Amino acid sequence: MVYIIGSHENTEVVYALDVATGARKWAFTTTSEFFVSSSPAVVDGAVYLGSANGVLYALGATDGSKNWVFDTSDWTFPEGGWSFSSPAVADGVVYFGSESGILRAMDAVNGTEKWASRIGHVIESDRLPTVVGGVVYASGSEAVYALDAATGTHKWAFTITTDGGSVSSSPTVAGGTVYFGSSDGALHALDAATGSRMWTYTTGDHVSQPSVVGGTVYFGSRDKNVYALNAATGTMKWSFTTGNSVYSSPAVVGGSVYVGSDDRKVYALNPGTGAEKWSSTTGGAVESALVVAGGLVYVGCNDGNLYALDAATGAGPSSSSPSGTSPDRRK
Repeated sequence: MVYIIGSHENTEVVYALDVATGARKWAFTTTSEFFVSSSPAVVDGAVYLGSANGVLYALGATDGSKNWVFDTSDWTFPEGGWSFSSPAVADGVVYFGSESGILRAMDAVNGTEKWASRIGHVIESDRLPTVVGGVVYASGSEAVYALDAATGTHKWAFTITTDGGSVSSSPTVAGGTVYFGSSDGALHALDAATGSRMWTYTTGDHVSQPSVVGGTVYFGSRDKNVYALNAATGTMKWSFTTGNSVYSSPAVVGGSVYVGSDDRKVYALNPGTGAEKWSSTTGGAVESALVVAGGLVYVGCNDGNLYALDAATGAGPSSSSPSGTSPDRRK
């Protein structure tokens, strides 16, 4: 099944759809009257999601039944805005952040809180913590943090120092390096152990969450380009220009880079050269990260549809079937 968070009649709804046909298997509606852009995490038969009502849900992946819920009691809308980051699950623990600037670790089976650590800055709803080597890396509004995954103890923090700059993506960790984008148009590379800056590459606008594969870091920018850089040095290998902003995080699978754009298209690019293999037109801006599985590319679109495209050719449905929902804009 493929799982998405959408909105329907001003409520949050989680959908489980058949991967081959798009047929709805089940739907779960939260108690929130608002919609956040967090993404569900599906691990070991459970779906974990944060809601704008301040609750973390753990649902059965097969039928949408509640396994457990955790109320943070720190929901502050409208003063504080949306309340949850996308959850990450590693080694039986669920990690998630909130608008209040608190990062939490929960037992994935029973929902017991293991620790809660204040990092001091807002954790946006479209930010996903990353857990690597016993360390959890998380993006606040003004800094990226590294915390001990077992205790929540702070290890280091890297703060954006440019005027008006802020963190614009989740952190991606690969090869001992933390990569993340900022609103001043920069992609930053930090030493994962110390948080010291290794290099910075500057584009023309906000940077999306990077993907790192085979020594290359791929990312989009609202300057309308997709970039590929040498992951060790930050030297540009190639760039590809789309017709509008690129907020989507690229997916690099099976010899192709898949990415969406606000120009209403999904692109498949050659990872070595950036040459276009194919493009497929949707009915709206594509700001979500793409998921590639089983020869299909799954695309959440701002036209209210989830698309499944052939990964090799870009072929999709002959016509979209409006579902009355709005897929998660970020994943």
